Formats: sequence, C-alpha cells, structure tokens
Amino acid sequence: MRSCKKLSILSGLIMISIAVSLTYSLPIAVIDEKIDVSHHLDYAEVTLNINSSNPLNRLLFNVSDFRDKIELAYAEVNGKIIGIGRVENDTLIMPLNTTVRNLVVKIFYSEIFQVNESNIITKVPVILSPIDLKSNVTFQILYPSSQVIILNVNASATGGILELNYSNVEPGTFKVITASLDPRLASVVKISKFTREIIIESSDQVQVIDTYEIEGLSLRKLEELAFLYPKYVKIVGVEGPLGPYPLATSNIPFYSPTYRVYEFGDLLRVRVRLRSPPLNIGDRTYFSIKLSLPVSFSKDVLTLNPFFGVGYLISDYNILLKVRGKVALEYPVNLSLENIGKEDDFNVYMVSLKEDMPLFKSIVFPTLKLRTVLRGKLGPNYLLIALILALFGGIGAIVYHVRREEGVKEAKRRALEPIQRPEIYTISRNRVELMESILNSWNKMEDRKITHTTYRQTVSMALRRDGNLSKKFNELLSDIKEERIRSLVEKIERHISLFKNELRELEALSKEFRRGNLSKGEYKSRRNRIVNAMERELNEAYRTIEELREVSHG
Repeated sequence: MRSCKKLSILSGLIMISIAVSLTYSLPIAVIDEKIDVSHHLDYAEVTLNINSSNPLNRLLFNVSDFRDKIELAYAEVNGKIIGIGRVENDTLIMPLNTTVRNLVVKIFYSEIFQVNESNIITKVPVILSPIDLKSNVTFQILYPSSQVIILNVNASATGGILELNYSNVEPGTFKVITASLDPRLASVVKISKFTREIIIESSDQVQVIDTYEIEGLSLRKLEELAFLYPKYVKIVGVEGPLGPYPLATSNIPFYSPTYRVYEFGDLLRVRVRLRSPPLNIGDRTYFSIKLSLPVSFSKDVLTLNPFFGVGYLISDYNILLKVRGKVALEYPVNLSLENIGKEDDFNVYMVSLKEDMPLFKSIVFPTLKLRTVLRGKLGPNYLLIALILALFGGIGAIVYHVRREEGVKEAKRRALEPIQRPEIYTISRNRVELMESILNSWNKMEDRKITHTTYRQTVSMALRRDGNLSKKFNELLSDIKEERIRSLVEKIERHISLFKNELRELEALSKEFRRGNLSKGEYKSRRNRIVNAMERELNEAYRTIEELREVSHG
C-alpha cells in the first residue's frame, strides 16, 4: 500500500516536472513593437519586429478583445509580403509562405478614438506575445499630442510617446492601453470618404482625380496632410478649400501656394495645406489631388492596378473607371466590374474587390486586365490613349461631385490637362490666399508658434503684395465688359475689404488685452466672434472664386 502511494506521488511529481519543462522550453521571441497614432488619423499602424528562437511558418495572435478593430494584417521580410492575416473567432492567423526566424508584422486597427467636446479617449491594442511563443517585448506608442494622460497603466507618456517593456511574457498575451487627450490640443481627423476617378482625355495621358472627404474628430485645426504617391505619376494640381503656405521661400520646391511636391525615397510626398479644415467634431471638408499618367497598351487589353496606396490606410473608398466605350473584365476573378451609368459621353464602371479590404499597399491587390472597345472619335491615336494604364498600373475612381456642408458649389470637374486661367481669376485667388496667410499667421501667434514680431512681418509682406496685386486687379477690371465677371470680381473685392476691416478690429482687440483692459474671458469671446467673421469672408470669397472660374472657362 505504501509502495502504491509512493508510486502515485512519484508519478505526480514527474507529470508536474514534465509540464514545467514544457512550459520553460517553449520557443521565445524578442519583439520590438511600435504603434503609431501620431499621423492624426483615426487608425493605428502597428509594426512588430519579431526575432524567434525557432523557425516559423505561421503566427497566431490572441485578439479576443479587439478582433473587430483589425482592418489589415500582413507579414513581410525585406519589404516583400510573405503572408496575409485573417481573423477566425478570436485569433489572428498569419500563414507564412516561407519559413523564417526574423520578420516584420504589420497590423492596422481602425476607430481607436472615442471623441466628445471634453476629451478624446484612445484605446490602443498592444500585442505582447504570439500564441505558442513566450516573449521579451519592448513597445512604444506615438500619440498625436504631447499632452497625454495614460489611464490604465502606471506609466507616463513623455513628449507624447509611451515606452514600456516586459520580460518572459506568457503566450497569447495582449494589453489595451487607454489614454486621454485634450480635444483642444490634439488635431484628429478621419478620411471619411475617398473616390478615385480615371479619365481618358488626350492621346498620350490618362487623367486621375483622387478626392478626399475629411471629417474632424477634435476641436483643433489640422493644418495639413501629407500623402505618398508612386514616382511614376505626375502631380498636376490640388483643388478644393485649401490654404497658402507661408510666403517665405524654402529649399523645398514651391509648386503652389496650396501644396508642395517633393521626392521622398522612392515615392512622391504631396503636402496639402487645408484652407478650411474641420474646426469642430463632425465638421467636414474636401479636396482633390489631380494626377497624370503616361500610357501604353497591348492590342485591345488594358492592364492596370486601381488600388495603389496614398500613404494612409483608407477603409471607405470607391474606385471608378470612366471610359468612352465598353470594357469587360478578363482577370482576376476576385474583382468585380459593374457598369453604374453614364456621365456625358462616358460609361462609368465601379471596380471593387469581392472581399472587402482597405486601400493601403498596391502589392496586396491584384492587377486588373480589361478587354476594351472604344467608340466615338477614336482613331489609332485615341485608342492608344484609352489603354494607357498598362505600363504603370494606373488607377481609377470617378469623383462624384462633392458639396461642402455650407452649400458651397464647386465648379464642375475639369480634365486634368493644365489650362491657362484668365489673369483676373489668378489675381483674385492670389489675393484671397494672401488674406488666408494672414489669418493663418494670427492663429500661429495665438498658439505661440511664432512671435508677435514674426506675425507683423508676415502681415506687412502680405499686405504689400496685395497692394501691388490690387493695382493690377483694378486695371484689368476696367477693361472687363462682361457684366457677370465684373459682378463676381467686385464681390471678391468686397470680401477682401471686409476681411481687412475685421483684421484691424482683431489687432486692436489684442492690443487692449495685452494692456490689461480686458479679461481673458471677454477677450476670447470677442476674438472668436471676429475670427469666425473673417473665416466667413474667406469662405464666401473662395466660393465666389469658384464661380468666377466656372464663368471664365465656361
């Protein structure tokens, strides 16, 4: 009996020893994780650099508390994608097409901000170890503001960056980090809608228009967005409610008062200054980036990839193709091509994936092959145009004409060919952009980004330039006979004059406040009223400019 007891105890000890041995013999991974939400958009971009002690042919992650947040996940080695993730039940499954020890996993989480007028709550999932792997992990979260309060971890974010590390983490572990941001100090928006349009207009180019609708998620202006496009495209222009860059020149090529384009590695960076960005939660604005693509085709087959990225994750998008003729899908089968109607002399098709996937990296998406039959004034040269997209994997998305919430009617979309605008229109727009630069400088001074002296220098320069333009403006106006154009340019002049009146009132108010003659509350109240009036004048001026463009080129 005793021997049986001893045997039973010994067996138990052996089993425990085996279990402990198995636990401690689990493969271990060293993980360096970066979670970026500093781009001011409502998603998180996660990069996990994983170094495993054992070879891996797949990865599993426990995502039980945030499975619905995952928009896209993939693994890569040396920039080449080796696996696309999928969510099943509470597990993110990442099959790999090769066996590796070192790899990078990219995961994108959507809708990480919960916003109201008192605070912004952000909940960011942090994967600490894969299933079947223990880990030593170091991670950092980059926030869109330097003022961050971490709510559920005993740690502080320094300069808007939270850094932590954990050792010997059990398999399948994660943590959701909750933080609070001040909506008056953090600029947060989302791309609520994206539409890409392909237009075939000339004998040697394909025209593309990318239209963005931006929705505000905070109470602080976002001054600009920076997009990344392939180098083979030519940036023709940016249109919409945009704002000028500072008047001083810089080493960056200066393409326009409203946007800049320069090389960024093997891509083109397009920096767009928002003239009328969302000022409150739920406010919307829009703009369009116009592109030009060189073309080539093989026989009557058009080959293109309409899903190339723009540098940001975009979940809600429409890709549309505008063709003077008809097209039929040849490849691949997991895409659909639907004729959704006509616009002018063009058939309009919607291109979509049968399985939803956000727009991010072109390598993820299949190439499209279309058999095309064109009609109308074709000829060999025009046919050549139409099938351009083959060489460069062009894109498409027909822009449905967008209206601003205020009801500002945008001029009808033009072909992307650069056109010579009448001088009166150009001067009018330049003058309003100068006024916008003054208001922009005022806001920077209020935010203590520039000194009062710098502000005065900027205003002085802008007003001198406006004075010179005004003289030319009046000379041109005296020669204009068309009543409609005269009426519009005179209306623009009135808006500029009223803006300057409000500016003088604003500066006088600031002077009184600095002298101590006004309370802080009274100053803010009166200042906001004046600034809102200045914004209204600019909005009306830009709306009138769009009308002037339509009349001038009608």
